Amino acid sequence: MTRFTPLLGIATILGAVVVFSKDRRAIRWRIVAWGFGLQILMAVFVLRTNLGYRLIDGASRVAVRMLSFSFEGSRFVFGWLGDPKGSAGFVFAFQALPMIIYVAAFFSILYYLRVLPLL
Repeated sequence: MTRFTPLLGIATILGAVVVFSKDRRAIRWRIVAWGFGLQILMAVFVLRTNLGYRLIDGASRVAVRMLSFSFEGSRFVFGWLGDPKGSAGFVFAFQALPMIIYVAAFFSILYYLRVLPLL
C-alpha cells in the first residue's frame, strides 16, 4: 500500500484542482499531462543515472554554500542572535529573514544582469 501513497496524493491534488476550479473546461489536461510526464522523466534521470545524481548533488552543495553566507552575515550583524546553534535557539527575525532577503537580492541581481530570463 505504501507504494501507492504518492499516486493517491497526485490524484487528490488533481481532484482538488477539478473540484475548486471555476471553469473546469478551462483546465488544459494536455499541459497537465506534459508537466506530469516531464516530472517523471526528471525523477528517472536524477534517481537512475549517475550524471543526474551528480548534477542535483552539485546544485545542492552550491545552494547550501550560498545559504551559509547568509548565516555568516547574520552572525556578523546580529551576533549571538544570528547563530542557530546559540543559546537563543532559532530566532525567525534574525535567522530566517536575513536568508530570505539574501536570496531575494541574489535573484534580483541575476534578473538585472539578464541571466534569470535565460533560465
